[in-house]
Amino acid sequence: MDRARLKATRQEPDTALRLWRGLISGRWTLVEAIERDGKRLLFARPNAPHLPGRPMLTATERAAAGLTALGHAQKLIAYELGVSAPTVTKLIDNVLAKLGLASRSEIVAAFARSPVES
Repeated sequence: MDRARLKATRQEPDTALRLWRGLISGRWTLVEAIERDGKRLLFARPNAPHLPGRPMLTATERAAAGLTALGHAQKLIAYELGVSAPTVTKLIDNVLAKLGLASRSEIVAAFARSPVES
């Protein structure tokens, strides 16, 4: 947050925008603590979108399913995963087939029912 607010970053708006997008997209969990001596501690943990407890899916399929469950468009999923839009279609089709689901909306329901990993 502080790096995105720096005066030098304001002169480079693309850098500031990239930093903020990472924070607000839910890709990171931030935990902030201030100790008695005034030191500020900030811990960041990446949140990889996936369906927990689904070992039959590949890592890319889990990521595509997780992003689909978050409501992301196919083009955004393709951008996030670094693949083409037709590849995303194939990944989602594989997820649907492997999990025995009929539609993308059922992926959302399956994601909601899955236990959250700690």
